[in-house]
Amino acid sequence: MSVVVLYPSLLIQVDGSMQTMNGQTIESGNLGFLSDGRSDTGVEFQSNNSRIAFVPDILRTSQIVTSIELQVDLVSGTKTTLTLKGSNNPEAEVEDFHLLGTYQGGPANGISFVLNNTTDLSSLRLSLESSTGEFEMSEVAIRVVLKDPGKILLNEGKIILGKGKIIL
Repeated sequence: MSVVVLYPSLLIQVDGSMQTMNGQTIESGNLGFLSDGRSDTGVEFQSNNSRIAFVPDILRTSQIVTSIELQVDLVSGTKTTLTLKGSNNPEAEVEDFHLLGTYQGGPANGISFVLNNTTDLSSLRLSLESSTGEFEMSEVAIRVVLKDPGKILLNEGKIILGKGKIIL
């Protein structure tokens, strides 16, 4: 099993009042501040129910995706509800994305959302919404677990090959 980490790469839209932590307008094509490993850069949710929607990096692989997990670092603010929504439909409006998970609490590193029943990264689009303004998010990472090629894991049972050969 191998792990690949993807990051937000393309901005779809921003709803509510939101800017970068250094006061700049959030622009499409430059979301590197959400993946630079620094807690002093990122986005500030300035108004209640502000939302950022994005597309993650493209992953080109022939390996099977076994799981996808989104990790978020919230670095300042008060208690909030952070809502993750997403869609594999490239035509879906952000408002119509499906609920994938919620986090309730204060600032924390490594907040994890497991994207159950989602293994297609080709058209994945995600949004994060904070119920409370005055909240800062510094990092967003999408951890993708891939099945190693050429390996068969048999936890129980047996395999019987009566004739022929197996080529991996």
